[in-house]
Amino acid sequence: MPMTEKARKGKDNCLHQEQDSRPGQREDGDCLLLDQDFWIRHWERVEKLSQKGLSKEFVKPQRWDKLSKDFSQRWKPTKEDPMRDEMISLLKERNILREGMKILDLGCGTGRFAIPFAQAGALVTAVDVSEGMLRYLEEETPKDVASRITPVKLDWHGADIDRLGFRSAFDLSFGHMTPAITGPETFLKFLSTSRQWCVMATWSGQRRQNTAEGVWRHLTGTAYDQNAGDITIPFNLLYCMGYHPSIEFRYHRHESLVDPEAEADQLFDLFHGYVQGDERHVRQRILSFLQGMAREEGKTSREEGQGSQEKEQGAQEGMNGRHGMINKVLTGCIGRMVWNVDRACSDV
Repeated sequence: MPMTEKARKGKDNCLHQEQDSRPGQREDGDCLLLDQDFWIRHWERVEKLSQKGLSKEFVKPQRWDKLSKDFSQRWKPTKEDPMRDEMISLLKERNILREGMKILDLGCGTGRFAIPFAQAGALVTAVDVSEGMLRYLEEETPKDVASRITPVKLDWHGADIDRLGFRSAFDLSFGHMTPAITGPETFLKFLSTSRQWCVMATWSGQRRQNTAEGVWRHLTGTAYDQNAGDITIPFNLLYCMGYHPSIEFRYHRHESLVDPEAEADQLFDLFHGYVQGDERHVRQRILSFLQGMAREEGKTSREEGQGSQEKEQGAQEGMNGRHGMINKVLTGCIGRMVWNVDRACSDV
């Protein structure tokens, strides 16, 4: 897509610097012009590096099939979900979410957003690569809004949006924490599906997870560097293309009690291809480490409960509810971006 005339013309609109120009700008005489090609190439390089490592495991359908049951329990429509409710409120306040509108929910999972979108009167095309996720979506969808949700099993990386009839077909194209958008090609395809609004939320910078970091260091002796990408890359690309995205950041922390056996299965799927040794032996090493984490957490909980009979009783009751479990903690920064596909409009 071409840059706007405003970005192309006029010294007054150019950013002056000395020899060290900023990323995303191109030197042209005395002017530094915004350069969308820079950000496309930069994002391609970042994606190429990530696909050489552990990040490529996150896009496999089999992984999400295994996680679908956990997702269905965590994101039930009736459960408290501040992040979901905040997003729905934001879209309603900006008059983006309206009755009768058509929404593409890319990477819909088990319906965390597709269901409330439908309950608000929208017609939702719910796309996911995982059969397991879509199965739970259909199970969780209330009967009174089921006709407003169309589940579609689709690998976005190979999707032909013209053959699917998706180009400019939606009033809102929505992607929340989805691995479907992994680089400029999948992002620009996502952008091309909307005729009015786009919303994207993803990690910004590195995220941290105690079980994965501990297991990886145990197996390899090295730090676990999970760079989850950065939403500022698509933000800068959009800006260079003449769009006016609004963006905000939120610190995110999620804690959950997990069974060492189940967590060992997930981390084995992620790590075994990168660790030398027999697969059975690698899995046992992972499980043993996680069981040790559970024992250590139990010991710490008991020690913190000592000092009075009431505290000991409370600690014991807590351990009865989480005996042998691990407190899995995920932290990071999430960026949330909203923009109108009409580049003549400013954000609202």
